[in-house]
Amino acid sequence: EKLDAHGLRSAPHCYGNAYGIYASGHLSAAVRNFEFVEYDDITIEGMDVSGYRIESGEIHIPATPGFGIVFDDELVTNLIKRSGWSLNSR
Repeated sequence: EKLDAHGLRSAPHCYGNAYGIYASGHLSAAVRNFEFVEYDDITIEGMDVSGYRIESGEIHIPATPGFGIVFDDELVTNLIKRSGWSLNSR
């Protein structure tokens, strides 16, 4: 909002952040002078982002809930059990 009020262009930095790559594309609907999505073609086990596609230099974003990202709950749960990672880890 503040950037738009000053006529500034923006492109949120999220390179290398798997979730941020996809979530930032949704900001384009709310930011008038949104320039581009920093995109890193990475694969995360258990994270399905097949609804997204790059075509002619543009990212096409799915209109499905949860930013169009589907998690394999069983796989992710097993990875957490195996590695000990949790949302509360620091």
